[in-house]
Amino acid sequence: MKKIAAMLLAGGLAMSSAQAGLQVQWEGLDGFVHTDMSTIFPSATFGDGQYLAQLIWTPDNFIADAWIGGAVDPGSNEVIIDSASILNPGDVYGPLPAQNYAGLFVGGYIYARVFDVGSDNPANITVGSAYYAGPLVLAVDNADPGVNQVYNIHQSTADAMFPGQGFDGFGTDVLNQQVVPEPTVLALAALGLGVVAVRRFRRS
Repeated sequence: MKKIAAMLLAGGLAMSSAQAGLQVQWEGLDGFVHTDMSTIFPSATFGDGQYLAQLIWTPDNFIADAWIGGAVDPGSNEVIIDSASILNPGDVYGPLPAQNYAGLFVGGYIYARVFDVGSDNPANITVGSAYYAGPLVLAVDNADPGVNQVYNIHQSTADAMFPGQGFDGFGTDVLNQQVVPEPTVLALAALGLGVVAVRRFRRS
């Protein structure tokens, strides 16, 4: 049932005022930085001045790890319902301007995730890519087209991560998480190591 609801939500079905609706204005105007609090965002590794932000719906009060390519963990029933490619011409604290999403309401939670890679090519999101996950909040049933659920990605994580280091009140959020390998990737890696071990054993 949850998967059916998630599929409907991801489709962004058109709705009338008589229907239940999920309408979100999501933003991160204060920007994002790396854990060293100085590296320009996005990383010069990709150098195209773009990064990827995602608005995600989940049926559970839990945020799963990000996967390679910016995918969600299929075991979590999370659904990417909106995404934005943001141009950052060099501002240290790359902001996410307000984005608007409208879709069918299904009870659950929403949160946003921001990756430090070139958003024009999600293939750049590999194991170890840095990202930030915003706070998890209840999805609001707001069918009125003129009323948005305002979702601010920021929750001043710098205050908690660097207590007493002069970042109190610092609104910018820190990319302090890393993409983890998918289970299939780990299984293939283990298989490859096993083959190598067998070959070495036969040679010795």
